[in-house]
Amino acid sequence: MNPPNVPAQMDAESLREALFKWADIAISQSNDLWTLCLPFFGVCILIIMHLHSKGGASWLLMLLLYLSAISSAFSFFAGYKLKGSVVKALKESVSKSSISIPDTAGMDGLIQFLTFSSGLILFLIALGFYSEIVAKALIDTIKGK
Repeated sequence: MNPPNVPAQMDAESLREALFKWADIAISQSNDLWTLCLPFFGVCILIIMHLHSKGGASWLLMLLLYLSAISSAFSFFAGYKLKGSVVKALKESVSKSSISIPDTAGMDGLIQFLTFSSGLILFLIALGFYSEIVAKALIDTIKGK
């Protein structure tokens, strides 16, 4: 039995299995955010296009909506980068004798979450201050007006 402060040694196969489990979890989390982000991004773009076509929307509302859409787009990019970081980690684990989990994938996941969250918060602020305009634009977009 190992003393409390000394980590147990794992064999290479157990480490590889742990790495693949980590990769599965990281990709699943990224996919969950994409499932939320894609329709949200689409709604933002449709509302922006509708408000541009009708005119008369305040510059502050348009700024909030544009920043919301841009934040969602950055969330997509961070998700792609996260998947690339996971693939790189898996490739290195197969080609090297030592196995390490890179910090970049965790940071990419955090950035993906934070950018999506900030986009959602900006949209909710726009909805709170300009609820009638945003709701009408959303309903008109859904109806095809």
